[in-house]
Formats: sequence, structure tokens, C-alpha cells
Amino acid sequence: MMDFITDLRIGLRGLHRQPGFTAVVIATLAVAIGANGTIFSLVERVLLQPLPYPDPGRVVQVWGSNQGRDVLRWGTSLHDFEDWRARSETLSAIGVYNLGAANLQYGEIPERVTYAQVSPSVFDVLGTAPALGRTLREEENLPGNDGVAVVSHDFWMSVLGGSEGVIGTSVVLDGTPLQIVGIMPENFYFPSRTTRLWKPFGMRPDDSGDRGGRWVSAVGRLAPGATIDSAQAEMSAIGAALADEYPETNEGFGVFLEPRGSSVVRNSRPIVLVAWAVVALVLLIACANVANLVLSRATARAREMAVRASLGAGRGRLVRQLLTESLLLGIAGGAAGLLLAAWLTSLLRGLQSSGIARLDQVAVTWPVVAYAVALSLLTALLFGVAPALRASQLDLSHRLKDGGAGGSGRRGARELLVAAQLALSVIVLIGTALLLRTFWNLAQVDVGFGIENRVEARLSPSKREVPERPQVVVLYDGIAEQLRGLPAVELVGGINTLPLVGSNTWRTSIFADGQPLEADGSRPSVGYRVITGDYFEVLDIDLVAGRYLDARDVDGAQPVVVLSRSAAEAIWPQQDPLERELWLVPEDQPEHKRYHVAGIVEDVVDDSLTRTPMPLLYFTLPQAQWGHFQDWGFSFVVRSATDAGALVEPVRDAIEQVSAGLPVFDVQTLRDRFASALAPSRFNLAIIGVLGAVALALASLGVYGVMGFMVAQRRREIGTRVALGADRNEVMRLVVGRGLGLAVAGVVAGVLGAYAAHGVVESLLFGVESTDPASYAGIAVILLAVSFVATLIPARRAAAIDPIVCLREE
Repeated sequence: MMDFITDLRIGLRGLHRQPGFTAVVIATLAVAIGANGTIFSLVERVLLQPLPYPDPGRVVQVWGSNQGRDVLRWGTSLHDFEDWRARSETLSAIGVYNLGAANLQYGEIPERVTYAQVSPSVFDVLGTAPALGRTLREEENLPGNDGVAVVSHDFWMSVLGGSEGVIGTSVVLDGTPLQIVGIMPENFYFPSRTTRLWKPFGMRPDDSGDRGGRWVSAVGRLAPGATIDSAQAEMSAIGAALADEYPETNEGFGVFLEPRGSSVVRNSRPIVLVAWAVVALVLLIACANVANLVLSRATARAREMAVRASLGAGRGRLVRQLLTESLLLGIAGGAAGLLLAAWLTSLLRGLQSSGIARLDQVAVTWPVVAYAVALSLLTALLFGVAPALRASQLDLSHRLKDGGAGGSGRRGARELLVAAQLALSVIVLIGTALLLRTFWNLAQVDVGFGIENRVEARLSPSKREVPERPQVVVLYDGIAEQLRGLPAVELVGGINTLPLVGSNTWRTSIFADGQPLEADGSRPSVGYRVITGDYFEVLDIDLVAGRYLDARDVDGAQPVVVLSRSAAEAIWPQQDPLERELWLVPEDQPEHKRYHVAGIVEDVVDDSLTRTPMPLLYFTLPQAQWGHFQDWGFSFVVRSATDAGALVEPVRDAIEQVSAGLPVFDVQTLRDRFASALAPSRFNLAIIGVLGAVALALASLGVYGVMGFMVAQRRREIGTRVALGADRNEVMRLVVGRGLGLAVAGVVAGVLGAYAAHGVVESLLFGVESTDPASYAGIAVILLAVSFVATLIPARRAAAIDPIVCLREE
């Protein structure tokens, strides 16, 4: 212990004597360990943190699936759920749920909340007891008994005031009073963190339609002794039996099970794993950089090591001393890295629109601290062992004579490290280039409608709040009239589902004049959109043929429909659809209504920038076949002659003046809506791009440091060459050539490595191949150019060496 304390004291004193070296090493390690700590905090929360339920590894997601349609994860029907529950022995409990949004009234200010309809058995599956009160009972899932709710801890605290006396009181959801019977614990959430309350379905399976209505999701808990494989085998057999019993609705449908934890983070896993791999490469680059610095310092301390050895210090003693110094640097770098990680994780938590599961929980927890400490010790070994062993090689007569400037072997080790840095940097930067191309491609997608100078706002009256369609028409007309009165507003329109809202609900199968059926005998399925006002003109959706819907298309007039281009091609391929007819229900049904095709408009990107536009049918609200679009909501869009941002609050205020106490939500510019669609890609690019910039900076410093040290080490040789007549340009070419040789070797190795690992980022790309030659070539050129610049400064310094001074030193 006394020897160790002595080593620490000597190490601290030595590092204090070289503050520049110490600061550079600690800063390099802090950046690398801080980045690793930040990404590991993401890994720990997204991939490693168990779900907040007892024994969460036994909770599984139970999907309907259809291999024939290449759909592995589908919803299920309440009919199939009841059969699954009755026949399964490997699942001790099965429950179903459906996530929705509703208007909440509690107190004076209405708000829009996320809720879940659940079967009471969901709480048996999850196994979490309420903090107060109770959960739902089976009889409360029947019609007439469903006026109860269980609320989240966050809802209890923020809305209900956190009083235990709220048990037994009521909130009003979509105009329906619900009695609060229970409050869940603080860390409980299902199926998402935004869910504020849970209510029963309040219906029997027959009340929900036939078995073909697969609109609910299912979860189950494995029975004692059962495994997911045995449960999968049993559920597959049950699915096959149901397909035989109910071929009209279940033919081709099976069952697929996966751990609930995997299901929750499925979409987040690829970028998190890629970021973890990239940040590990950055750590290796940093270790190579620090190892080069330590090697250079060890070479400069050769005379010191020789003196120590001559005074009796053995090789083991010298290695221990040098490793102690490396350990001190690693610990200091790790401590600084943890501080950096704490700041970076706070930035990550603010990126909620990224689509990453559990991002709001990211923090520097004890597992992250332990990970950073382990990295600190590991990096100390990675950059400390080889230099310590090399510096402790004893050649006393040579080192005591001239300091042991070091031979070609030591130069070769440093150059090998630089080439490795460059290779790793190429891999990281090629990934960055591919994600940059992806972001650019997404930003250039033609969405088919105008974005600038437009504001949207949404409200969602339920049937209980506004029960009849004529009332809704009056309400929406009043809102539109109020919006038209705002300064700078040019046009106003509305639609049940705006483009880019991330939802492909409201689809329907259609009948049509002269329509060919699909290959499997089914009818085409298209999106069902209901509009008001000047919707097409507001969004600048181009007219292909015919006319837009307008004020003449009211109840009692000839029912008309406008088709998107892809809908026209799907229903009447290579034919003129104008003046043809289509209908949405069979002719023998009383609600049958025939619609004349009045026009065709261009396609719009409906729910995702990366998907082919959905075929759409557009109807006016008075002539629409179904409903008045309660629950799902209705969006109004205004087009402004000036900056849309200044209209956000006036639009909200104008609607609230007419909306009869309904909450107004999603009030934002369409530019912000488009930015939200780009957010996941922007997040991916930001994470990998920052790491790529760090890798490039470290690699550039590595090239500069090695070439600078080489010039300093060969100063006498270069001076002698110049004294004997060597041209200074030749000296520059010598140094630059050496540096570029290292760069070429590193870049070639990096390109090969990137090609070998190209499949890692494939799922994150859009519009660009993972082996894109332009990205590979561009990064190679950039690295070579940066290496040239990093080599040029030491080369100019070498050419400026005064041979007289060198000869005098000799």
C-alpha cells in the first residue's frame, strides 16, 4: 500500500509538471467516456430496464398474424380474444386493450387526454396492485356497468389534486361520467406513458361487429412452467382451429407471441444499438489517440526511465509506475465524462418527438456510473499497458547517452495507431453520410400539399357532446366563419384526418361501376376522408381532372366524391373515372348511396414520408356516408398571407369562442407538423453525426500529433539533410508523403470495414443504399483532405528547420 501511495504521489507530480499533456488526455477521455455514458443511459433505459410490472419477463404481446398477407403483427377481435382465453392453458391470463383519446371535463378547463379501453383481465396480466382503491371487475365490462375508471398516478396528482378522497368521485369523459375506483402506482404505465386512465369496453363481443374487426391488441402472462415457445405452439394450434371453424373471417390468420418488453422498444432498438456500436468505435479512437500521446511522452522520458533503472528500479516497478499514471488519467477522464454525460442526457430528454421509447426516463443512474467507471479502468489499460511495456524496455547505455530517442519500432507503433484511428473514423463517418443522405431525401419528399403559412387546429366532439350531424355541420360552419374573420387569413378548410398525422385509420372497401376485383377476390381498400370549406385550395392540392368539392355539394344534392390519383388508378385502372359511380355499402342495404366521381386530385403523403401515398376518397361532411367523426376528431387549416406562427394563438382563441367548451388541441403550423415527421430521422442524424464529428476531430488530432512528433524526433536528421543540399520542398514531400501514406492505409481499411458492416444501418435509411458509392467516396476524400491539412503544418515546420542549429546540437 505504501508503494501504491508513493506511485500515486509521483504520478500526480509528474502529470502536474506537464499540464498541457494532462489536460489534452483528460479532455479526450472525457468526451469519449461522456459520449459512451450518454448512449449507455439510453441503452439501459430503452433496452435493459424491465417493464414496471411484477415478473415482467413473463408478460407477452399476443398478436394476430397473417403470413399470406406478410403481416406478422396484427390486432385481434373481441371474439377471438374470448376463444383464446377459454382455450389457452399456457397463458394464465389474457387481456385486450385499445388506446384512444377523449375530451375530459374536470373543473373549468376541458382537456384532451389519452385513455385505454381495457378488459379487466389486463390488470391480472400485468400483476400490479393499485396504490389506492381497486382495479376493474369483470362485470364492469358489460353494457350499462362500464361507468368506472382507474386513473394514473400522474393524472391523480396533476388533475385531481392528489387527494385520497377522489375515490368514488367522477370525471366526465366525452360527455360520459366515470366514477374513479382506483389509482395506480407512480411507476405504472400501460400501454404507453401518456395513458391517463383506464376504462372498461362495456360491450360483448357481438356488440363490436364480426370476427373480422381486429381493432384491439392483446397481452398475456405465461402460466407457471410455461415458456414462450410452448405458448407459441399452443396459440398457433388455437389460431389454426379458429381458422377452420370460422373460415370467412379467420382463414389465413394465426397467432404470434413476443415478449412485451421487446414489443415496446422494437422500433427504437435499431438506432440505439447502432449508436452504442458507433460510440464504442469513438472510444477506441480516443484510446488510440491517448496511447499515441502516452507513447510520445514515454519516448521523451526515456532518459528518466534509464536513470530509475540504473538506480535499481526493476521493469515491474517501472511498469507499475507508468500504469498508475494511466489510471489517474483514466479516473480523471471518467469523472469529467460523467459530468458531461449528465448534461448530455438532459438534452436527450428534451427530444421527445424522436419516437424513442422511454426517452423521457434517460438519466445518469447508478448502472451508468458503474459503466463509466468500468470504461475508465478499461481505457486506462488500453492506452497504458503497451506504452508502459515499451517504455520499460531497458537499454541503459543507449538511453543514458542520448535520451533514447526511440527507433523505428516505436514510430511504427504510433503510425499503426493513427491508421487504426482513421479506419474507425471512416466507418463512423460513412454511417453519418448515409444518415445525412436519408434526412435530405426525406426533407425533399414531395408531400403533395403546401406547408408554408398554414396553421392547423383540431377538436373532437363526441356523440354525447354533439349527438347529431346537423349540429356538427352548424358547429364547424361557425368555426370556419370565425376563422375567416381573423386578420391575414385567406382561406379555411377542414378534414377528418390531416396528412402526416401518423394514422391510416378511416379506411373502407368500395363497390364501383365496372370495377375489377383484387386477385384474391376482395374489393379495393381506400382511405375515407371528409372535408369542409376550401380544403383543397387551402393546401394547394392540385386538380388533375374534373372539379373540387365545393358549396354546392350539400345534403339533398347529387352525392359526389373526389378521388386521389392513386385511388382512381386502383379502382378504374387505365380508364376515365369521371362521371362513374361508386358506393360504400351493398345495394340491398338501406343506407346505400351512390356517389358520382366529380374530380381527381393529386396524391398526398398521408401518414408517413417513407410510405407510398394511400389511395383516398374525399366527401363533403353533409354528404358523407358515416358519422360526424367524433372521437377521431376534425382538423381545421387556415392559410395566411403572412407568417403562420403569429396566427397560432389567434386560431386557438377563435375556435374556443365557438367550440362549446370542447378542448382545442394540436394547434401548430404545418411546418411544425412536417418537422415532427422528420424528427426521428433528425434524431438519428444528430446522434450519429455528433459522434462522427468527434471521431473526425480525434483522428485529425492523431495524424497531426504523430506527424508533429515525427518531425520533432527526426529534427537532427532533417537538419543534416538540408545541410547536405536537400531541397526544402523535398523535405515537405517526405513528411506529407509519410502522412498521406498512413491516411490512405487507414481509409482503405475503413472503407472495407464499413462495407463489411453495411447491413447494420440499413433499417435506418431511406432513398439511399447502405453501400452507396458516393457516400463511401465522399468520406474517403474528406478524410484524405483532412489528413493532408493535418500533415501540412508539421511538414512546413520541418522545411523551416535551421540546419546550423541542428549541427551545433549534434
